[in-house]
Amino acid sequence: MHEAPSTVAAIISRPENQLLVCCARVRSEVGNADRIEALLQRSIDWEYLFEMAAEHRMLPLMYWHLSSASPEAVPENFLSRLRPYFQTNKLRALLLAKELLNLHESFERRGIPVIPYKGPVLAASVYGDLGLRMSGDLDILIRVQDVPKAKEMLVHRGYRPTPWKTDTQLTPNQEAAFLRFEREYPFQDYNSGIGVELQWGVTDKHFPFSLDMELAKERLQRVPLGGGTVPSFAPDIMLLILCVHASVHLWERLQWICDVAETIRVCQKMDWDYVLERAAALGGARMLMLGLHLAHELLGADIPENASSRIESDPAVEELSADVYTRLFQRRKESRGILEGSLFRSFHYRMHERRRDRFRYTLHTMIDPNLADWERYPLPERLFPLYYVIRPLRLAGKYMHRSARR
Repeated sequence: MHEAPSTVAAIISRPENQLLVCCARVRSEVGNADRIEALLQRSIDWEYLFEMAAEHRMLPLMYWHLSSASPEAVPENFLSRLRPYFQTNKLRALLLAKELLNLHESFERRGIPVIPYKGPVLAASVYGDLGLRMSGDLDILIRVQDVPKAKEMLVHRGYRPTPWKTDTQLTPNQEAAFLRFEREYPFQDYNSGIGVELQWGVTDKHFPFSLDMELAKERLQRVPLGGGTVPSFAPDIMLLILCVHASVHLWERLQWICDVAETIRVCQKMDWDYVLERAAALGGARMLMLGLHLAHELLGADIPENASSRIESDPAVEELSADVYTRLFQRRKESRGILEGSLFRSFHYRMHERRRDRFRYTLHTMIDPNLADWERYPLPERLFPLYYVIRPLRLAGKYMHRSARR
């Protein structure tokens, strides 16, 4: 483990958590293997370690480290339990990479510009091995006006639209409203088990960060993938996107901190001035600083002096990181607050550095309809404005009921 401040060390005092942190890296610093071997000499709760590695999507990296660092110190039944996950993840990563290449070729033939990112692209460009990172769906950035053509192509290939991760089918009017008010359209191939998310924004509408296709195209690179190449973000933009994405999801996975740390390590010539300027312009400066702070403290990633100075001058970064550490290795679910379910979270509110963004976030989470409203009250597009009346009334009733129960 990186020599972290005392507050971090206290939170990850369990040897299992320290071992997990040591395994959360690909390009290990000097002495990391020795720390792993030393930790393996201590009393380890192997069931807890497995649960935490699975929760944080770190099973492949843990097997990779433990099977090579000191396999004789690890119970054989534990390695045997990890091995199938490592092998299955490798096969699934290859399947995802092959499908992504095929999809990209299909998009190109139809003249639909797309930018794949995260998933196998991140594994190939940052981890250097498709099998070391667990990936879910294929994330593809697209222009919103191209979604209908892309949908037609995906359906032709056997994918089914799953707007709410279900088999719900939208009417043409509902789909028009969905494209107007949402940021991603998920699809699922039930034969292969592969999911595809067409995204015309890297965050939902409640957040000010608005990196669209036109802006993204200014910083692209070609990523070798399974015998071909696909376009994706340059490391500086990818770093910013990773920090924003994980902030939106409360940094609940150690995998996301590992993504940031490895992106920094693999790109020795990061254009830090561009990253910091772009983050400030897009309203994601504090989210970027939080990601850099976590990667530096927990995984020893090197960050530039100007970033360190900004982190030190913003007390909110330290406060937010303390919240992350408190939750990171907790088994219990976060307690439900009075506003839970409205999408409003104190963590999200505090991670916005600009007042106008905090106001916008609060306003949108309180009045903008979300998927729960769509499912409960399916309305045609012409009646969509009614959601702005229905939602506040529904939330008010729910919160009054919850307050009475408290």
